[in-house]
Amino acid sequence: MIIQWLILATAVIVLLYIGYASKKETAEIESNNKFLVGGNKVGVFVGALSVLATGYSGWGFIGSTGMAYQFGAIEILGNLLFAPAIMLGTFCGAKFLKNQNHKTIPEFLAESHPGSQNSKNLVRVFSAVVSVVLLLVYLTAQIRAIGMVAHAWLNISPLVANIIFMCIVAIITVQGGILAVARTDMIMCVGMVVSSLIIAFIIFKDMSLSEMVTGLASQNIQLVSPSDSHPYGGNKFSVYLIFCYAFLFTTSLPYMSSRFLSFQKDIKSHELILVMAPVALILSIVPFAGLYMRIKSPNLSNPDYAMSAFLNTYVPEQISGLITLFILFAMLSTVSSILHSVVSSLAYDVRKALNIPMTKNSFVNALAVIGVSVAGLALTTLSPTVMLNKVAIIGTGGLISMLAGPTLSHFLLPSNAWTAFVSMFTGISVNIVLSFFSNLGWVEIPVYSSLSGMVVYLVLSAVLRFNSAQRLDLQ
Repeated sequence: MIIQWLILATAVIVLLYIGYASKKETAEIESNNKFLVGGNKVGVFVGALSVLATGYSGWGFIGSTGMAYQFGAIEILGNLLFAPAIMLGTFCGAKFLKNQNHKTIPEFLAESHPGSQNSKNLVRVFSAVVSVVLLLVYLTAQIRAIGMVAHAWLNISPLVANIIFMCIVAIITVQGGILAVARTDMIMCVGMVVSSLIIAFIIFKDMSLSEMVTGLASQNIQLVSPSDSHPYGGNKFSVYLIFCYAFLFTTSLPYMSSRFLSFQKDIKSHELILVMAPVALILSIVPFAGLYMRIKSPNLSNPDYAMSAFLNTYVPEQISGLITLFILFAMLSTVSSILHSVVSSLAYDVRKALNIPMTKNSFVNALAVIGVSVAGLALTTLSPTVMLNKVAIIGTGGLISMLAGPTLSHFLLPSNAWTAFVSMFTGISVNIVLSFFSNLGWVEIPVYSSLSGMVVYLVLSAVLRFNSAQRLDLQ
């Protein structure tokens, strides 16, 4: 146990140094610009791996493994669809957002849509406040995953583990802003790749793919040949909506798309994809650990414990500790990204929209990070236990539904601020209605809700353009 704590302490020192170095490097940059976009110093390699670390992390190693344990091979297909979608989303997001002179997505939505100052402020406040609420939901899933992994590794209670790691991530986030977040993401992503390869080696050294299929089929044929896409959707082809979901996830979520705003202005989108492609493919291997554990230990009390059980049972202790460390800090990278986005909304967008003086930014940012961290810990402790991926999709799916319309449709047929607001309100409203009053699958709801917001945006934009053209003709 002492070895685990020494490994943890060493890693924490390294990450804190990255935060300090990032802060020092951007010392001459205005505080909000430094915290929110890192002075646009995020390059190709750091940017590409940062996106992947944030996109996979707790979902890829804990949630996805638990999903494979519970629902079988459908999760493997889902992961394979996620990889190209996140690369396409990065290509498009970097292409359209990296040269924007905005610091946050709510600011981009408000300033890229013409209208009165009141309508712009409405767009900004609405998108920022709803983002805070839904990101807090997603934050609880990440914190819970951290507690589960740390509990098994360090033999401490999940609550104590959560408090320790939230303190670490809060310090890193406050110190270096998005630049520190991106650089720690990069290191963790390298660790995730190494961990994925080790996991795959251990699994397939012990069991061939055909043996895995036979073992799963002997338990339940649905695990290898599902008749539908449960829990993602009600028919066999609904799983392919994961591609749409992952694309929207990458281009619409504030903590993903904010990466693109922090990229260096001269980054080439295709260079990002060249770095991401092999890494994403390797990370897609991880859910096989869930299938392996389903055969080896079919009676786990909680499917989300599949990865921890695998590491503690089938991986040598020293290697298991290293992999656990990378998984923990990969999840911390996502938590820091969420913290950064929530704080950006509270300490920048809401203040600016309400004309609150932008003074003492560093102090306000630090205070907001502490407040959000405490709120996340409280919600995690009080909320009921639900599968991590379900909680994650509730939070991210609602955000996608709200933001996809004005974010993506703007590049097809630009409109004004009121159109953006109506599109956002439609998307989140449809998501809520479908969540409570339909039996649609986990990814069907956000994809259909996003589509409704996009359709409303495009229709209103077309109508406004038609009316403007008519008035010009009459003149």
